[in-house]
Amino acid sequence: MRTLAFYLALCLILGGGPSGASAQTVALKTVTMLLPGQVGPGTDFMWLGVDEGIFKRHGIDLQIDTPASVAGASAVALLDPGKYDVGYLSSLTLLKARQDDHSQLVQFYGLLQSNPSCFLVHKSANMKSLADLKGKRIVLASSSNNSTLLAQLAKHGVTPDTSTIEYAATAAQFGAFTQGTADAIATSAYSNQPNLRLAQHIDTTAFCQTDDGFNYQFAGLAANASYLAANGDLIRALVAAIGETFAAAKANPRATGESMARHFPNLAPPVDVAMSSIQAMVPFFSTPNTRGFPPGKMSAIDWNATKQMAVKYFDLNPDFDISMAWTNAAFDKGK
Repeated sequence: MRTLAFYLALCLILGGGPSGASAQTVALKTVTMLLPGQVGPGTDFMWLGVDEGIFKRHGIDLQIDTPASVAGASAVALLDPGKYDVGYLSSLTLLKARQDDHSQLVQFYGLLQSNPSCFLVHKSANMKSLADLKGKRIVLASSSNNSTLLAQLAKHGVTPDTSTIEYAATAAQFGAFTQGTADAIATSAYSNQPNLRLAQHIDTTAFCQTDDGFNYQFAGLAANASYLAANGDLIRALVAAIGETFAAAKANPRATGESMARHFPNLAPPVDVAMSSIQAMVPFFSTPNTRGFPPGKMSAIDWNATKQMAVKYFDLNPDFDISMAWTNAAFDKGK
């Protein structure tokens, strides 16, 4: 009996045996994360962190959900009441939700800090500018707010009066483009140009928002303000784990592509295509104002520019308090 008692005591001290493993599992805190229901390097590098145990090393059991066609207002409706702890959300959508719907969502991690949106056209069409889309068929994503995209087209004289502008789910968008029934689509060119070229053998020309001055904080991870306030240590651990995951994905894009393929065997592009897309997206995870910052840390300059963009194209009130819509608190160990 003394030998058994000694063994049990030693297990408790060292955390060994089955009881130690159970204690480690119990110590993990669950975080539920809502990501868009599509495969893309803008968000899906998170799976690498799950597969490699990065989140668990930071004490987090990350539960990712990717319901189909969830973005914009539908994402706000899930995040605001806390049906998910945190989730991906367009920065402009967040601002409008706070103003119009009294949303309490706050962006705490700047994921895509630069605007990657572009119009893609077939290279064989020999288009020189967006003005060449007059009289053509353009398909935009139905799950997104397209205000800045429509404004960009209008700068070049392309409107619903001059062209056919339609809205469709992502899969239908790309289906129309690859089949040649759409002359242009709006998408993240930097990730999807490699996909179209390598997987579909379609060369494209991109007319990007940043080329026309549409520079703003594109998207990030948001949560209800009350959740952030009540879980400061947990959010700091989450931010650290995401930063470590991003660094791992950047260093090993092949492993990231393989991770995406495991989780989305019917949706993920071939690994080599995913690798190219991930590498192409890396510059958009920061801006000139945040280079040198830890991944995800944001800039007040960028948010002020985002506010001006939202005022001009998104009906945001000029007196909107932008400081309440975002926070870097998770990067400050003193908070």
